[in-house]
Amino acid sequence: DPETGEPEWDSHVDFWLGVVGNLVGFHNAPWQSTFGGNIYTYYGSHGCIRMSYASGQALYNAAQVGDVVVIHK
Repeated sequence: DPETGEPEWDSHVDFWLGVVGNLVGFHNAPWQSTFGGNIYTYYGSHGCIRMSYASGQALYNAAQVGDVVVIHK
């Protein structure tokens, strides 16, 4: 929020892997029960890649600082 300098949303996640200047990232999304398929066409994010708890945990445990991340459209 430009007026307060605070994020426009504030949701707790257990696993965060920031990319794109740490403004966008991979994270689990406890508020979401379904992932994959075409859910993004009607329930999209603000740019992050939302994952289940298990997938977020697996990626978090496998990733290392300096790993290259390539995101395709």
